[in-house]
Amino acid sequence: MPITIRPMTESDDNAVTDLRTAGYRFIAGPDGFTDELLESLLQDRCGPDYTAWARQQWPSFVAEENGEILGTIAVGDNIIQELWVSPAHHRKGIATALFRVAEELIRQAGHTAMTVSTSGYGRPFYEAMGMRLARYYLVPNGPLEGRRHMILSKELI
Repeated sequence: MPITIRPMTESDDNAVTDLRTAGYRFIAGPDGFTDELLESLLQDRCGPDYTAWARQQWPSFVAEENGEILGTIAVGDNIIQELWVSPAHHRKGIATALFRVAEELIRQAGHTAMTVSTSGYGRPFYEAMGMRLARYYLVPNGPLEGRRHMILSKELI
């Protein structure tokens, strides 16, 4: 059965929470997260309350196959707020399919550019999707406060 992308619903919250948790654990090493920072991120961003809040805050979509949630994306205005793919399913085109949904949603909303913030692990993927480094910044608050992140952007035609 092919992968389908559809709007996220409340019934997806637990699977997306698990997916986000696996994603943070996966990028912890490459992004240099200490054990304390990882635990803080998991507490702040991987609970059911956060997942429900994010789903209500931003248009959110899931990629699924045979009833299993393999990836998720959330878009606010012209910004990719979150993009997670199950580490067991990396390099299978799931992130690309989710990115294309976000790109089209942003374009349909009338925006001429899209952006994403990343700490580093996702940069090669986003650059492969045509995004380019716009600037660096220090995260102003939350568990990642003071860490250097980058903004990548892409013009939409």
